[in-house]
Amino acid sequence: MLVCSVRDVFAFFISLAIVFSVILLSKILEEKKVASRDFMREFTHIVMGSWGVIWILFDTKVAATTLTLVITLFLIFAPSKMKKIYSGGEEKHIGLILYATMFTVVTFLFWNTRIGSLAIFTLAFSDGTAGIIGKKYGKHKYELLWTQTRSLEGSLGFYIGSIISWILAWLIYGGALLPVFMFIYSLILMVTEALSPPHTDNVIIPIVSVVMGLLIGL
Repeated sequence: MLVCSVRDVFAFFISLAIVFSVILLSKILEEKKVASRDFMREFTHIVMGSWGVIWILFDTKVAATTLTLVITLFLIFAPSKMKKIYSGGEEKHIGLILYATMFTVVTFLFWNTRIGSLAIFTLAFSDGTAGIIGKKYGKHKYELLWTQTRSLEGSLGFYIGSIISWILAWLIYGGALLPVFMFIYSLILMVTEALSPPHTDNVIIPIVSVVMGLLIGL
């Protein structure tokens, strides 16, 4: 019996093409000075959140998880030129590896579920939005001893991104909207991101998201 179907193979290569198209576009735009490295990193962060929708193209969890694992391994062993596309300043390549690793973990444990998609969306949309808004409009800075410098504007962007993530997960997988829990969830995740030590938010955010989803009973 085949583990993967024809649909799995199709979805695998379509997804792979999307990922490498985004990476190639980032490289081209940065080289042409159309967009900064920081912007392209956050833009890619957000675009990859579409995985929470794309994975419904797969027939099996095995195929979907294999894709994220392949991408994670590629990022680990990527050539230095590729690593430089997104790395610089406070941002390190390890953050991107951890990002892809958590996609793999969430896909393996919660593929094609509301809890899983919410974790993916929040990690991608909220964190990416916070980065873009914080860097462009962040005027009110704050910093804890163990964190990077952040801004109130960026944190607000994270909060809004979390609300959007919740609504998207609800639209795709149905169930009760639970607006009170939505606002509480978004607030807790915003605080979680603000308190996360450098390069750990890509791990901590999806973990907290999943735990809260389980506690709420999504």
